[in-house]
Amino acid sequence: MTINGHIVMFSVSGWGHVRPLVAFACRIIQQRPASDIGITIFVSGNIIDKTDIELARYFAPGDESKGHIRIISVQAENSDPFELIFGTAGACVHFYPSLYREERVTCLSSGKTFEPWPKPTLVISDVFLDVVSGIRAIDNAVTILGWSPGNNSATFRMLGPEELGGTGNIGAKAIVEAEKTGKSVQDVENYLNFPEEGDLLEIPGLPPLYDFELIPQKKNPAMDGVHGRFTKISYNFVRAADGLILPSTRILEIEALDAWKKWQNSLGKEVYVIGPLLSINDGSKVLEKSSKENERAASDKGPEIEAFLDKALQEHGEHSLIYISFGSFFWPKHSHIWAFLDVLIEQRVPFIFAHASPHAVIPDQLVQKVQESGIGLLSKWAPQQLILAHKATGWFVSHCGQNSFVESLAEGVPLLAWPLFADQPYNAAILSLRLNVGYQLMEARTGTAGLKALKRGIQPTGTDEALRRETLEIIEKMRTADGKLKRQNAQNLQAQMKAAWDEDGEAVTELKRLLENNIPRANQNIQFSSR
Repeated sequence: MTINGHIVMFSVSGWGHVRPLVAFACRIIQQRPASDIGITIFVSGNIIDKTDIELARYFAPGDESKGHIRIISVQAENSDPFELIFGTAGACVHFYPSLYREERVTCLSSGKTFEPWPKPTLVISDVFLDVVSGIRAIDNAVTILGWSPGNNSATFRMLGPEELGGTGNIGAKAIVEAEKTGKSVQDVENYLNFPEEGDLLEIPGLPPLYDFELIPQKKNPAMDGVHGRFTKISYNFVRAADGLILPSTRILEIEALDAWKKWQNSLGKEVYVIGPLLSINDGSKVLEKSSKENERAASDKGPEIEAFLDKALQEHGEHSLIYISFGSFFWPKHSHIWAFLDVLIEQRVPFIFAHASPHAVIPDQLVQKVQESGIGLLSKWAPQQLILAHKATGWFVSHCGQNSFVESLAEGVPLLAWPLFADQPYNAAILSLRLNVGYQLMEARTGTAGLKALKRGIQPTGTDEALRRETLEIIEKMRTADGKLKRQNAQNLQAQMKAAWDEDGEAVTELKRLLENNIPRANQNIQFSSR
């Protein structure tokens, strides 16, 4: 195997950031079948185990092009997920000189040593990583592009200029306000990041909302300062980097993506919209089988889940099952979850509940109740794409992280939104108010901001009993013409998203443009072999 062009990717350890980056790397290799491109992905901690399994989903057994992608852990596991993320930037910069000097590099997790490749011509880094100045101090010739996998209305509001609908430089504003008021800079930043004054917001891609609607849950003191730190890092990143890659699609986020392009182009920078980033379907049964097997292997109950899906299809029919997942980090109010599951069990609605969050608490009593019901299945880590693609699956109860939002619509599955934090309420608003591909659980809201009356005229109370009533009402709506319309809308989007990867589709066109601009065809005079 000969490597001429070398791309380096830096990722934070969150699954919603790592998974689409792996898919993106595989799409690059697929785009140049006789590829001489090599891709090195730097990750942190134990997520490399799931990342390796995810990578295997995109290649049939024996496909040597898989060797063009190498995943290297540059930092040991840390029990504090945010410290792991913040430490990743320094670890990536620490490892980068070895790549620049074309030396061997060793994975901290596996101990495997990789042979030298040519020095990188392109660095793609998560915008949450403070790496631009560090990399440029080592290699001032390399192109650096930001990787921003979140909802683009949310990121534009967080990072964009005020004159175009962004919040501007919150870090600088907080310093000035702190000096005036005597408050701490962090307190001012927290207020500026999460205002709840009732101001009506006009954000590209969103319907008009009050500011507090984007705070659907009670504020968590443990998050104080964390969001502000992410904001300041990414605010500086997008201004210092050479451009951005947005792994999304205009099919879902046209207004927000246009806002990003307008702003970045005015600065002389490129924006590449390349998505949706899902598993590759080349029509090969071998690849399809390999993809399913590897996704099952990452789950604690892979074969059991597939059997449960088949049973639900046989006994309850198509679109009968509800899949529930709140992602790999955030977790809702416990009593709300139990109330919701009680309704599903009482109504005999089959469900699979994935509880991957480290904050998840599943009482033994609930485990026993689910088991005895025979109608539900609990899993620590579920094969999400396999579940969403199954004919039994009818709805996805989701926190509406960007990955889950896109993956559900890519399979034509409508959603029931239960947003918790970050960009999730943005996606919840888009799917329920703009795209009409789902409902939003209003009584799942908590906290001072979450329980204020919404722009659409709804006044949530947040009680367990109110959530039970709302759940029953929505289950009934799912079975009516309104539910069928939402499913049809989701299926229409599915077809459009699939077409993005046709030869002349948006995603393929943008990917080609990225490679032509940054990775020219091989210079055959210099060759590196990878063994």
